Amino acid sequence: MVDISSAYTGETIRHSDGVDYAVLDTTRLNFDAPEAVSGKKTKPTLIRVAKDGEEIVTSPGKVEESRMTAKAGELIFINKLPGGVEDAFIPRDTNGVSNGQQILDEKYELVGGDMNGEGAYFRPKGTPSKLLHEAIAKPTVIKDAWGAGSHQFLGEGATLKQDKGRATGIDKAAFDETWSLTDKIGRVVNERTGNAAQR
Repeated sequence: MVDISSAYTGETIRHSDGVDYAVLDTTRLNFDAPEAVSGKKTKPTLIRVAKDGEEIVTSPGKVEESRMTAKAGELIFINKLPGGVEDAFIPRDTNGVSNGQQILDEKYELVGGDMNGEGAYFRPKGTPSKLLHEAIAKPTVIKDAWGAGSHQFLGEGATLKQDKGRATGIDKAAFDETWSLTDKIGRVVNERTGNAAQR
C-alpha cells in the first residue's frame, strides 16, 4: 500500500452525503515512488455530445464523485460497469474548461456509432499513466479538480493517476472494470505473476 498521508492538508470538505472528506494536495504526491505502478484504460468508452443544461453525476461506486452541468457541445464520456451502472463524466481541466475533444483526439480511436445520437464507442489508444494503485484509504477529496468549486470525491480503494503532470482519481469499481496494470511500455501485466500478458 502506498503511503500518501503527507499529501493531506488537514482540511476537510463536507460531501452531500454528510461525511467530511479529507482534502488531498495532489502536488505532494510522488508518482515516482517505488510503490507507483503503470496502468492504462483498456475497455471501450461510450462518448456522446451533451445537451445544454444536462446534469451529469459521476457515481460509479458508493461515492458520488462529482456533479456537473453540461454546456451544449461538451463531450460526455461513459464507462459501462456491471449491473447497468454508468460511470459518466465531462472532462474538464483545472480551470473548468472542457477538454473532452482534446482527450478524445489524443487518447481514443473510433470503434463505431454516432456521437450526436446515442453515442459512439471509442477504444483507448493505450498510453500508460503513472498510478498510485488503490492508494485512497479514507474518504478523500481533490479540491477544485475540475475548476473552482468542482471537487472530486473519492472512496476507499480508489486509485490516483497522473497524466501530463495532473493527478485525479479513479473509483475502485471503475478502475477494476475499465483499467489494467501494465509494465512501463504499456503491456498489460498479469496481476498474479507480475509478467506481461500476451495480447
